[in-house]
Amino acid sequence: MENKKLILILEAIATIALGILVAIFGTQTLSMYFGIVFLVASVGFLVACIMSLVKLHTLTFVPVLSFTVLATLGVLLLVRVDMVAFLIWLFIYLLLGVGAALVLHGIYFMIKHNVIFGIGEVTLGIIVTLLSSLYLTVFEFQVVFWIVVGVVIAVYGVLLLIGALFNKDFTSPKVIDQKVEE
Repeated sequence: MENKKLILILEAIATIALGILVAIFGTQTLSMYFGIVFLVASVGFLVACIMSLVKLHTLTFVPVLSFTVLATLGVLLLVRVDMVAFLIWLFIYLLLGVGAALVLHGIYFMIKHNVIFGIGEVTLGIIVTLLSSLYLTVFEFQVVFWIVVGVVIAVYGVLLLIGALFNKDFTSPKVIDQKVEE
């Protein structure tokens, strides 16, 4: 039980550190983080390949593919720290299109079907379009966005640390058992 608690404390500290680094460095931190995670996972698949060869004298394609692809992606993300930023920019452009589609579909829905639902869809579309446009055009918005994301990650890490220290689980929702009296 103590090992589990120690692992939970270490995970919480790593999450807090990740949040602080994201708040300071933004997408570069995410690139390094995922690069390291992919490399560690690739080592796990390499160990699985070696164990398969030693014990079963066979080697299947999927673990070999997983090892090589994850190792390649891990090295790529560590060498080219701008790759995650590129993927985020691509995602933001996709969100811009989704926002425009929500506005257009919401207008159609207001006219043909349900005004309230259409207004909700148009509102959501305007918000998505506005936020993605701000991210693409205003550098200060990007900086503030990554600071907020970093703070949220760090606060989650603090909750994990509190949960680990006081044996509380803040990550899963509590189900309240209510008995109905007849």
